[in-house]
Amino acid sequence: MVVKQQIEMVEKPFIVKEYRCHTYTCSGCQTKHTASAPEEASSGLFSISLIAFAAYLKGRCHVSFSALKDFFREVLGIVVSPGFLVKQIKKA
Repeated sequence: MVVKQQIEMVEKPFIVKEYRCHTYTCSGCQTKHTASAPEEASSGLFSISLIAFAAYLKGRCHVSFSALKDFFREVLGIVVSPGFLVKQIKKA
């Protein structure tokens, strides 16, 4: 038996999750109440794994912030600013 394996990149190697936190007004006291997002959304736009990936590219691979921004835009299709990436990597 011959076994062959091939690793291929997928078109979009990430999942975008959207959390909608509805706001309601209490009819009794007129106070506005907003539902909270799940704990997994607490890291912000980037998930913990995407923050770690960006930090690895920046720290271990010595990629500049402008090159990192270009990588996210050109390869992953995610448009972010270098300043945003700085804030994300500080979380790592």
